[in-house]
Amino acid sequence: MGVDESSRRTFELLANETRLGIISALGEASGEGGYATLSFSELQEATGIEDNGHFNYHLKKLVEEFVEDREDGYALTLAGIRAYQAIVAQQQLPSTEVARSISTAPMSVTVGESSRRGTRTGGSMLSAMSVTSRSNIIPFRREVSM
Repeated sequence: MGVDESSRRTFELLANETRLGIISALGEASGEGGYATLSFSELQEATGIEDNGHFNYHLKKLVEEFVEDREDGYALTLAGIRAYQAIVAQQQLPSTEVARSISTAPMSVTVGESSRRGTRTGGSMLSAMSVTSRSNIIPFRREVSM
């Protein structure tokens, strides 16, 4: 599996509310002593998902990459811990802080797939951009008035 295929799979796994809920429930159940291990029923209750089949389907999708299936229950893998930390960081950081940190960080801007300025539509220009700072790549789409 190449880097692009691996990245695509990772984002597909995380692009689901149920799966993010499972990762969040495992992370929130953890304390200062380490990350928690929850049984199937404890984890299902923590997520609030009542349908066993639905819950089991999404939990199994996370096993190995983000969740470890142990004898005594389920726990986050290192990738799962990082995903949980990203979820918490995003929830705690106000959007003005994100904008401020982006605007003050050294960065380069790439527009579209090459260095084009976008496509003109009527009186505006649509551009798909990604901003690269020292540690983050932040994709966004915006409409620029002409």
